[in-house]
Amino acid sequence: MKNNDIFKKFPLTNKNIYLQINRTKTYLSDEKNITKEYDTCIAKSKNKPIVAGNKNVKCLNDPISFDWFIENDKITNFNVASFFFKEILSHYHKTNNRFNLFTKYKIFTTYNPNLTNEDINTFKKAIFSYKRTKSISLIPKPIAEAIGLDINISDTSPKYILSIGFNDITTFSTISENKLSSYTEINIENIYETSRLYFLDKYHIRVSETSTIKLLEALKKQDSYTINAPHQLTGFPLEIMITKTDITIIIQSYLDKLLEQINNKFTKNNPLYLTGESSSIDINMITNYFIENNIYVIVPSNSNEIAINGLIKIANNPLNYDITIK
Repeated sequence: MKNNDIFKKFPLTNKNIYLQINRTKTYLSDEKNITKEYDTCIAKSKNKPIVAGNKNVKCLNDPISFDWFIENDKITNFNVASFFFKEILSHYHKTNNRFNLFTKYKIFTTYNPNLTNEDINTFKKAIFSYKRTKSISLIPKPIAEAIGLDINISDTSPKYILSIGFNDITTFSTISENKLSSYTEINIENIYETSRLYFLDKYHIRVSETSTIKLLEALKKQDSYTINAPHQLTGFPLEIMITKTDITIIIQSYLDKLLEQINNKFTKNNPLYLTGESSSIDINMITNYFIENNIYVIVPSNSNEIAINGLIKIANNPLNYDITIK
């Protein structure tokens, strides 16, 4: 078969892929807006490393060993990150475009505006490890979230976005006139750390991040949940019943500290948009807290998909948004 015949049968095509990368979860979406979820880690097996999500492997299910590679929105292990991106992108290609030999991918993803150019380049290099990557466009995460929420970012009045991190950083952003006016990382313990300290103080037990996530998810549906955790001094396992009252105290303690940090950063007559990786938390607890403090909040139905929606809109209509893309 001649080269021209090959290109006729397998035309050169560029397809968009959208990535939202958090410390524990990564979301991959395409032009059809079909989203696949992965644990942001590599689970090791006897033969070779496995990307959680490909073979029903979940890093939060306590495998024998696994490697995380994102901390405070930075890549901390380049080799693991490269392997992860190669695996999830090649898996997407094999599933959706395996018979088109000349498909290339334009990757759109978000970044933390506080990252250095070196940190951003590390992300790009890791994603370019996949040979079919044609280009990478990085958009500030708060901007992508705002566009995904259909906020008019060109407006002169400020728009406020609070992104709550369960086991990572919580950020507060102000957007106006197509620009990120301010971006603040809130310097308090995250919700997991607040929970850990509470369990140590009240029940004298050490509760792992995995167990905390499981009990929070369980207490969204039931009033109590029994956990087995080691005593802080002896290490002997204890069986403790955790109730919704415990979680309410934890969330309120966290939000009290959070509100103290952001109180002077926004005017209460403007809405506060809540986003973040908070799928483990009963969002009604958080919403009710702000309402009780006379703060008007808007909570999206699925905060994990907002940034993806924003990336899709930017990719499809780049001239509509006067924003900086790295």
